[in-house]
Amino acid sequence: MSIPANPDTATITQWLAAIASASSQDGRVSIKEFIRRFGVVPALGVTGLSNDPLGPIGLGVRPEWSTLLRSGRTFGGVFGATSAAGNFVQAQLWNPTGSGKRGLVYLGRASRGVGIADQEIVYQLDTVQLAVAGNIASQIASAQNLIGAGPAPSFQVRGGNAAALPTGLSFLRAMTPTENQTDGGFLVEVPEGAGFSMSGGTLNVVAFLTILWAEVPASYP
Repeated sequence: MSIPANPDTATITQWLAAIASASSQDGRVSIKEFIRRFGVVPALGVTGLSNDPLGPIGLGVRPEWSTLLRSGRTFGGVFGATSAAGNFVQAQLWNPTGSGKRGLVYLGRASRGVGIADQEIVYQLDTVQLAVAGNIASQIASAQNLIGAGPAPSFQVRGGNAAALPTGLSFLRAMTPTENQTDGGFLVEVPEGAGFSMSGGTLNVVAFLTILWAEVPASYP
């Protein structure tokens, strides 16, 4: 199945063509199947469907992670840094102002190298993007779409070592290794001009940080 190059601006006709290419029913697909596969509600003026387990279309549906993945809207990356004297390991996902999107962070995971002591990982909602200076690395090239040949992420991910934690609101603290996500839901939502970060709370300790997220239109229900 060929995903449109830009899922957020693709037309209904383009989506139906993509579905038809993978359909085993002579290219025909129900509204229910459209939503199940792609997590979008086509603007067809359809109401009711009271027998559909997904509920009436007019109410909107928040799709699950697997549905967003199938529609080419999910991204991820593993970010790590070596020990640096007097510095914290950190990674940040940033939603640029003007992106027209919201970020749904599905998972934020931290692990440590063999023989390295546990450390506290601080999860934050950030109001300031990490600077590209000193020993903070530039945007991490390993951030990628979770399906082959999918569109590149619009959000920016930076990581490395810094002498202080990012500016933001701490909402979770956990010891490595962590595995934080919600069943069928999302860990945190990131609006435009804001970010989500994970930082090692211990100086001079190696950590590897994984972030999985979805980029959805600002109008996403």
